[in-house]
Amino acid sequence: MTGKILMLREPEVSTYTSYGCLFSMMDEDVWPWIFNNFIQLRFAKDWGILTFDSHQLLLKNCPGISFYDLPQDMIVQKWDHSLRNVITESIDLGYYLFIYVDRYYIAGTSSYQREHFPQELFIYGYDLERETVYVADNSQDNRFIAARCSFDELEQGYWELEHTRGFVTEIRFLKRNVPSNSQINLEQIAVNLEYYLYSRKRPDQVEDQEFEYGIQAVELLLTELDAQESAAGELDARPYDLLYEHKWLLEQRVAYLMDNGFIFEDRPVQRGMERLKGAYAALRDRVLEYNASRQTSLLQSISEQLKRNLEEEKRCLTILLHMVREGKASVAKAWTSAAGELVRQ
Repeated sequence: MTGKILMLREPEVSTYTSYGCLFSMMDEDVWPWIFNNFIQLRFAKDWGILTFDSHQLLLKNCPGISFYDLPQDMIVQKWDHSLRNVITESIDLGYYLFIYVDRYYIAGTSSYQREHFPQELFIYGYDLERETVYVADNSQDNRFIAARCSFDELEQGYWELEHTRGFVTEIRFLKRNVPSNSQINLEQIAVNLEYYLYSRKRPDQVEDQEFEYGIQAVELLLTELDAQESAAGELDARPYDLLYEHKWLLEQRVAYLMDNGFIFEDRPVQRGMERLKGAYAALRDRVLEYNASRQTSLLQSISEQLKRNLEEEKRCLTILLHMVREGKASVAKAWTSAAGELVRQ
């Protein structure tokens, strides 16, 4: 076999490479699990980034993906320092790969021959005739972009990583798990909405650094905007991309729950979610406009719009939380009634 390319579709959520991996390879029946999760946000203070909760575990925990990882020393022992063999054998068996590489050695990236920078990379195919590998990541403008690079670049980019931490050097193997058999869990959705709305962390949360959660995590962006007014530097656009994707998922979640009878249909609520998504799309666009122009006057308008969005979001999610709680009670009542009928029979 001279080459093989695994399925890759346009991901709906891709602020970070790991999210792009998940959404680009998952099957349609994973959506219930997506809707149960991807609600809570958190700000990691050491990393300085806003992410979905359980950021590092979402790929591993997804029921639609079989996930395995191997430490580098096992890679060395089995494949004798040949990333090429790791890739070709794995892809032939239907496994995607998720690794870190030093972008200094990867042509086409902003760090090429300029600075050493470890970057997540998703591998979904290879072509031995062209000596290339099919990859995707967020190395350009925070967009999940598919590209090709040479085996030689990839070999150097991986083996020259200046890290001894296992999570950077290990290789993750991912395979589509169809069907996933995921189901909507209204209780989980309600709890996650509460945690986000009231800025709470899960009782079983294990923290390797200091985090802020939920709405309070988003409000940290207001502090950053205040500090930015005197610096006139570039804004990190990723949090605003994430907030838009968060609201896109919220709109899709509400539509799914209504269409499938988990909560009562309510057009005003659906329109409210659509407006909220649009408001965060406009906010994201304004951030991009600022980064292009560096007009400090835009920072005040970004801050004011974020405040308005948050107030509207609190109102919408309070209503949604009530609807989900009511839906859960209705489902429980239906099950109780059905069980009672069976007993009487």
